[in-house]
This record gives sequence, structure tokens and C-alpha cells, in this order.
Amino acid sequence: GNNWERMTTGHRGDLWWVHAFPDGVTMMGGAHGAILRHDGSTFARMATPGLGQHTVFGVWGRASKDVYAVGGSANRSGFIWHYDGLRWSDVPLPADVPRVTFDRGESSVSDVPGMFKVCGDDRGNVWVVGGAGTILRKTGEGPFEVVPSGVTSTLFTISVSDSSV
Repeated sequence: GNNWERMTTGHRGDLWWVHAFPDGVTMMGGAHGAILRHDGSTFARMATPGLGQHTVFGVWGRASKDVYAVGGSANRSGFIWHYDGLRWSDVPLPADVPRVTFDRGESSVSDVPGMFKVCGDDRGNVWVVGGAGTILRKTGEGPFEVVPSGVTSTLFTISVSDSSV
């Protein structure tokens, strides 16, 4: 609460986001599909569904055993992962999630945009934002659904407070 202290994590690469839980656990997401768990004394890299080219840009959870992570690769190949206290797993994205198109010489490729931040509330809502104006919302145990944003710009962050998003 008074001073910053450099801590050695054992991770090589950038760390993009951190989320601390009331039970003392802290999770950090970053380069190479990494999620680090800190228990107050040691860092451990968690096994994730990620690949080396994935970057975890956002981590949020209600508790250290109910956590979401989001990210992508080169601003595309967006993903959402969920941790249930035992393992991380892929969360299906809605079929109608906005797409980004990349030119590849004489052809183009359409892909899901990168996802950049995740946040939620005490009522069971989880929100995700990303490229191409993407906003996704999950209510309770339901699936993530697209919420039209009216923009195509990248949405980098989100905050939830009381009934405001």
C-alpha cells in the first residue's frame, strides 16, 4: 500500500492485465497464452488452451475459482477462456460475432477479432469487448451473446459498476 516492489514471475514476455481476488490469489494474463497465478508467495504458470501466438489481454472473475480470460493473436483469432477452479477451457463465441477481414495478396481472410477486456457484476453478467466494435454479454449460465455497439472501432476496455457498464 505504500511502495512498489519488483517481483520475479519467471515468465518471459509481456503481462497485460492483473486481477486480484479477496482470498489473496492474483492472476495475470500475458504473452504466449500465459496466465500466472500468484498465491501470495509464489508464481505458477497455469495450463491454458492457448498457443504461443496467443496473448491474454484481460482477466476477470467473481472468485479465484470462477475466472474469465480473453485475448487473441495479432488483433484477430479472439477467444474467451473460463477457469472453474480445476482447469481452463475454451468458451464458445456466438456465431454472429463481428468479423475482421485481412487481405492476403489476391485473397482475403475473415476472422473473429481479438478480445481485449472482460468484466462482470454481482448479478451474473459477464461482459467482453474487442475489435470491430465487439461487445459480448453472458447472463447467468447462458451463452455469450452479441450486444450491438453501433461502432466498428476497437473497444479496448470495459468497467462495470452497480448497474452501469
